[in-house]
Amino acid sequence: MRYQYDNNTEQIDANTTQIRRKYNANTTQTRRKHDANTTQTRRKHDASTTQNTTQAREKLRDAVMKVQKNIHKTEKRGKGKFREMRLFGSKGWQNAERTTKKVASYMYLFQSSFFRVGSESPFHQGTSPNATTLGLIHLAPIFTELQ
Repeated sequence: MRYQYDNNTEQIDANTTQIRRKYNANTTQTRRKHDANTTQTRRKHDASTTQNTTQAREKLRDAVMKVQKNIHKTEKRGKGKFREMRLFGSKGWQNAERTTKKVASYMYLFQSSFFRVGSESPFHQGTSPNATTLGLIHLAPIFTELQ
């Protein structure tokens, strides 16, 4: 047996359906907006991460170049290999040391990708990087990897 709806009941049903549809549409819209925002934020984050990595890489390359230039300068003076760098009074030493510290800090950022920290580490384990001849010599393979 079919139910006889009066006009009022039909009106209520229609309203309910309309409200439900509106609610669903809003929910979908909100979800889409949220998804779009999330995607945008993720893209922004990815882009800035890439940019930071590239910048640090470039800084490291520049610093390595500077160290190499300093080594070249000291070798040309003909006072024995790296001797000039060992003289604390000379400008050459100070510049080399400062640059090496800079290189060391950039290397620290990339140590996972460039070298395993352990016995092969160019600097002493567990201590802050020193501007040692050993450290400078070990920069060469890293530089070639950067090119």
